[in-house]
Amino acid sequence: MTFTDMPYQELTCEVGLVCSLVLRDGSVFQGRSFGVQLPTDGEVGLIVCEKSGSWLFAYGVQSLCDVNTRALTCRLQNGVTLGRIVQGALPSGPLPPVSDPNTRNLVAEVSVKSLTVTTCWLQYEWAGSTGLVPHSHRIPA
Repeated sequence: MTFTDMPYQELTCEVGLVCSLVLRDGSVFQGRSFGVQLPTDGEVGLIVCEKSGSWLFAYGVQSLCDVNTRALTCRLQNGVTLGRIVQGALPSGPLPPVSDPNTRNLVAEVSVKSLTVTTCWLQYEWAGSTGLVPHSHRIPA
């Protein structure tokens, strides 16, 4: 289930239940969830000292608080790493590998698929690699 699939009443920006941040190297940091309370994989690199739950909630960001930030900062000294937020207790068996978002074409996932620009004289459309073309222009196949 993703953030956009959840019914509005299930979303909360309050500090939630126990959760864990599991880094790619196997390090585990226990805390409590806040922001959107969903399990997630991704890059770990931002540590903030103040909770902005409503902002995190509004943008669908999964986060945790009450973590040993000093120890986490030491782990992240060399830059970001991959990790997973696990809601609730950790399972007793091994977790599947953390998915690496860098293996996907993230630019294509978030890029605009079509664009229309209107000037005072002409209307233009974005034609992919062709660029902006007049609205009536036929794009070659």
